Amino acid sequence: MASARELILRDPEILSIVATARKEIRGEGDGYGQEDEFEILEDNWIWEGIIAARVINLVVALQKVGKTALMLALVRVWSNNFSDFLTCKLHGSCPPVIIVGTDMTLQDWGKMLLAAGLAEKTTGGKARILKPIVRLWDAKQGIHLDDSGIEKIASLCAENIGALLIMDSFASLISPLGLDEFKPEAAEPLYALMEAIEPFQITPIIIHHSSKSRSSERAPNAARGSNAITAAVSQLVNLKWISEEEEDHRIELHTQGRGALPLHLVIEQVERCSWIYHGETAEIRRQESLVKVQENLNERQRRVLAEVESL
Repeated sequence: MASARELILRDPEILSIVATARKEIRGEGDGYGQEDEFEILEDNWIWEGIIAARVINLVVALQKVGKTALMLALVRVWSNNFSDFLTCKLHGSCPPVIIVGTDMTLQDWGKMLLAAGLAEKTTGGKARILKPIVRLWDAKQGIHLDDSGIEKIASLCAENIGALLIMDSFASLISPLGLDEFKPEAAEPLYALMEAIEPFQITPIIIHHSSKSRSSERAPNAARGSNAITAAVSQLVNLKWISEEEEDHRIELHTQGRGALPLHLVIEQVERCSWIYHGETAEIRRQESLVKVQENLNERQRRVLAEVESL
């Protein structure tokens, strides 16, 4: 009937109507004045300087750099009661973990979880997930950031207060909605998600792809799609190869967020879901620059340098 009358609403228009309806239901507040008191939480991190607590964290990198592997390694280390990971402090105890992993099949998830020690083989030769993971959705399950999917996620969050919510990846979560991630409307599901889970003290980590042409830039610019996506999140983590040499597997981890100084660390995945720390980016680049200078010294300069170093 609507089509016959040419009364057609496209997805961006529907999202705009939904956003307006949510605003009307929620109402508009009067703001805070000098007489009002409000609480400021001191513990704002789960992983110091990298993953912020109870706000959206966006982890960005090109394909196969190790976004998911790093997050699973974080869960493994944290759930085994380590006090830090890659030299950055871990706060509190590891909460329940919910994985909405529509970017990978169950086979791929199984292999990664086994490597991370977050799944085990059963006597029947199959596998099952282990604590602290309480639920895993894969590519076959069809959960997305539409009203139904958000309601299902929020319901599980209500049963697991304070949970860590890993969502992999943003494109796979919104693509069935008909949204173009290069348009501002792509950020609307993030606002809807945060509104739905806000009462449950959830920490969402959303894995997203870099733009190939801008992957070497700062985190807000490296993320693929509309700037509205990066504007909607509080903490950005960008992973990129430190060099173009294929035999160099080191990765630069760069953060940018609200109210925190950026971190620039160099890390490396030495085995699947197993990482080591190399140091701060600036110091490593300084050392490498010094090595290059030394390699270009002539024989006389090398002798002089050797004499100086022996003093």
